[in-house]
Amino acid sequence: MDEWVDFSAVKGAVSLEAVLRHYEVPGLRRHRDQLEGCCPIHRGKRDDSFRASLSKNVFHCFACQAHGNVLDLVAAMEKCSIREAACRLQQWFGIAVSGAAARPGSGGAG
Repeated sequence: MDEWVDFSAVKGAVSLEAVLRHYEVPGLRRHRDQLEGCCPIHRGKRDDSFRASLSKNVFHCFACQAHGNVLDLVAAMEKCSIREAACRLQQWFGIAVSGAAARPGSGGAG
């Protein structure tokens, strides 16, 4: 698959909360504008090590030091590249692929 991936569009279209729901992460608690609980990446036992800011759409685990945005979370969970994570998010959440004409190497000089 050499399709064009607009990382900004994917990050803007999918919330961290939706991704955590997709993975069915158990025991997450809402506290103000964030979710907290056990880290889904390293599957830790401490229920206060993982925090996801819903307003900033970023996460951090204080135990394993994993952090980032929705692309980083999916890449860590799926053990894949950021590009593959973006493609999976596009598929899972039905995000339309745009910018294919601007894809590098597609030919046609402007």
